[in-house]
Amino acid sequence: MAATVRHARTGADTMQTMRERFRLRRDVTLAGDDAEYLGLRLGDYEIALAGCDLASRALLLRLANGWVDAESLHRLPGGAGSQPLRARALLLRLLALSLLDRRAELPGRPLLEVLPHAARVGAERRSGQPSVPASCRLSRFVVLRPDAAGLVARSPLSATAIRCLDPQLVRLLCAAATGEHTPAELAEQLDVDTDSARSIVAELAAARILVSAGVHTTEHHAQPYLFWSVEELQLHDRSRPGRHALPLGGTRRFEGRVAPAPLASHRPCIRTVELTPPDPGAVTGGDATLSDLLAARRSIREHDPAHPISLAQLGEFLYRVQRTRSAGVRYGQELGARPYPSGGGICELEVYPAVWRCDGLAPGLYHYDGLAHRLELLGDEAGRLSAILDYARASLGAGELPQVLLVVTARVARLLWRYEGMGYAMTLKHAGVLTELMYLVATAMRLAPCAVGGGDSVAFAQLSGLDPIEEPSIAEFALGSVGAR
Repeated sequence: MAATVRHARTGADTMQTMRERFRLRRDVTLAGDDAEYLGLRLGDYEIALAGCDLASRALLLRLANGWVDAESLHRLPGGAGSQPLRARALLLRLLALSLLDRRAELPGRPLLEVLPHAARVGAERRSGQPSVPASCRLSRFVVLRPDAAGLVARSPLSATAIRCLDPQLVRLLCAAATGEHTPAELAEQLDVDTDSARSIVAELAAARILVSAGVHTTEHHAQPYLFWSVEELQLHDRSRPGRHALPLGGTRRFEGRVAPAPLASHRPCIRTVELTPPDPGAVTGGDATLSDLLAARRSIREHDPAHPISLAQLGEFLYRVQRTRSAGVRYGQELGARPYPSGGGICELEVYPAVWRCDGLAPGLYHYDGLAHRLELLGDEAGRLSAILDYARASLGAGELPQVLLVVTARVARLLWRYEGMGYAMTLKHAGVLTELMYLVATAMRLAPCAVGGGDSVAFAQLSGLDPIEEPSIAEFALGSVGAR
């Protein structure tokens, strides 16, 4: 849509014009600087712009450097004859490709910016003005976050975000969060006339920040929307391409700014317990086939109190699921190899056995060093240890504390140093792969395995001394001896 002129009365005798300005999205760059070729680059995409005349090239340069209004096209270099028309056509094409940010403003009063995140033709832009609900409310899926220029509102159900530049616009969102309002009622929050308010509400509705009363009811009570929490839908949307063209994948955005975390996890400990590596021939020789293990896999919640798991069994189990088989440097980052896939060798997962009953090993919280094949005792305070284990017991619905609870953490800096937008989703996938591996190895060793739905992250952080922002616990797995069934 081309820039439109909308007249607004903000006082009895005052006429103001709300206008639009445009600029290239901040994640779009110019590609090519000669007379033969000019294009636009967005992530992995490059869009060739053939046949750009002088005015069109000047327009692109201005859009790359700041805000441009449509009325200034006739002042571009080479702006005689039909060139301004071609420049205007280019502006409309860039809008259709979702490559421009748009700003709506009154004289001396920036109101909002429309920030597309998609990279598709017409992803959010439609011909004419978007419809305005007769009454509207704030969508329950909207997330507000600050950035350097204002407060950004976005719904994971939309490919467009809105940056709020005017405090009165935030006031409007607060009003829409607490009840149903007409555009005329919302105009009072903005201190603008009804026509201007309708234009602003239309932008907020197109971005699904504001929704009609009917859609608001659907979001809360109708399938499939009622099943989604805001946080889960936000994580899903950000970690999957399609609705947006935000940076995603192995961008290495911190390269040159922050050194990558080392492969080995070093931390002070009370003492170490050296483990004996199992004999590979003896281990694999007694295993059932993969098909048999998959068929036999079960979640076993109760353990044999008379014959607890032994240190040798725990050591063999950890060796088979979490040892670091090799290490090296690639792309400026220390990488390793483990028995399960790990994001190209990132190996961000760590395993902490919380031991209650293990023959040959004192109770306490340990860290498994997969490079040295040893246990490191981090803490043995009984109250916090029992809090970790009791939460797992309740989650399992078991009568006794698990003999060993394996707490899986993620050293997120190792993963997020390389991956952008999908790092946390990826580490959850890694934890899932590790969980299945734990099931299969425990089944092969005739131990009692059971994944746990959640854990006491506060008690774990207190006993381990780990910063939950730096290395959060993300999964738990109970392990013990098999009793009579």
